[in-house]
Amino acid sequence: MVSAIYLDAFQVTDNPLYADTARDIFDYVINDLQSPEGGFYSTRDADSEGLEGAYYVWTVEQVHDVLGETEGALFCKYYDVTAEGNWFESRGHAPAGPKNILHISKPPEVFAKLHGLDADALRGKIADWHRKMLAARAKRVAPGLDDKILSGWNGLMIASLAKGARVLDEPQYAQAAARAAEFVLDRMRTDKGRLLRTCRNGHARLTGYLNDYAFMIEGLLNLYEATFDRRWLEHAVALNDLLIQHYHDDAPPQTATDAAAEAQTAAEAGSAAQPAGAEAAGGKNTGGQNAIPPAGGAGFFFIADDAEQLIARTKNPRDGAIPSGNSVQAMNLLRLAKLYDRPDYRALAEGIFRTFKPLVASSPGQFERLLCAVDFYHGDPYEVAVVGPLDADATQTLLRALYAEYLPNKIVAHAAGADADGGLALLRGKGLVDGHPAVYVCQDYRCKKPAGTVADLRAQFGLPTPASQPAGAASSTR
Repeated sequence: MVSAIYLDAFQVTDNPLYADTARDIFDYVINDLQSPEGGFYSTRDADSEGLEGAYYVWTVEQVHDVLGETEGALFCKYYDVTAEGNWFESRGHAPAGPKNILHISKPPEVFAKLHGLDADALRGKIADWHRKMLAARAKRVAPGLDDKILSGWNGLMIASLAKGARVLDEPQYAQAAARAAEFVLDRMRTDKGRLLRTCRNGHARLTGYLNDYAFMIEGLLNLYEATFDRRWLEHAVALNDLLIQHYHDDAPPQTATDAAAEAQTAAEAGSAAQPAGAEAAGGKNTGGQNAIPPAGGAGFFFIADDAEQLIARTKNPRDGAIPSGNSVQAMNLLRLAKLYDRPDYRALAEGIFRTFKPLVASSPGQFERLLCAVDFYHGDPYEVAVVGPLDADATQTLLRALYAEYLPNKIVAHAAGADADGGLALLRGKGLVDGHPAVYVCQDYRCKKPAGTVADLRAQFGLPTPASQPAGAASSTR
């Protein structure tokens, strides 16, 4: 998830360091954690050979052995590697003696100026350092691999990779996301299309939880925007409808007395509200002591209506180390409602907001993702229809411009030409303009004049034309 934050930061600041950091995360995950079949493994251990961080820390001498004295000295300055070390661990869990965790102490452009380097030359050196240092590190004993594949965690990674493919204009990230999506959809569903929680050694098991569905739906929606392959939308709708069928609270709203009684029951249940396998399948189950009892009438339960019977089926809207399934699903519903003009989906999102409003009002800092959905709901989001062949340079130029800026409250759909809406409300009545690709920027299905240039497109979002780009040009994105 942190990779997606770096993408946001890059869009806001245009600082290449943030883009490079997101790329490094993506490249690591693809190279080290993506299984041959496409799904993403869960994690690596922190320790190897019984010592925490042994695989990752360095000494000055080790750096010089790999890069030589001159380049090694510059590397050490850039990554704050010193003879004394920068990590002081006193409990004996880490390698003995001085040790350094690599980190960038100064922005690259500042470091380049201080050392009389051109910024591009420094970037070239960094790439060369990385290649050599990674090759040397690969000779060490690697940390253990947690090789279970979780549908929900794969959904989170798919969502971030797909977003990166658009923001960074790197299609290989969409390809990696598509491989993971295919793995989950092909190997981690029942014959009725129901998601399974975990897969290891080819064996998928455990009925999926709310988070698994919500995270996979988000991943599929992002993957659609990265590729405009309509099958990802179709799978997202299918999972969304299964989630509504088996996890949504359709009970009538409770009275205050009933709510108090259920709250007491849930409190007494405590850890008994923990579904079997939730911990073992990765990540703490939020259906236990941090959850709230069902309020009736809205929101989504953590477990399905036909799953293991517990003392209480609970809901949890709080966003923690991973976001809440209710938070992510609220945004999923709003996005799907816009794409397909489905007021019923929008109403379900409104129900989530109503159900958890008192909690959010009392401690808004615990509901970051839910508040993003609330902002989307109230913010009159942009509905963007891109029309034009995807292999046309003009279409790609407009797409790059669309994702060059931080515009989180938007929905994007694509058609190659007229009469290709495929049931998507955003695309109805949209076509090429005088035979050329165009972007329609709409709000509440009311559209502005279609934009055929980057300058026109930016103007429709209230963004200035870049100083380097003439008003009629269509080749620059910023």
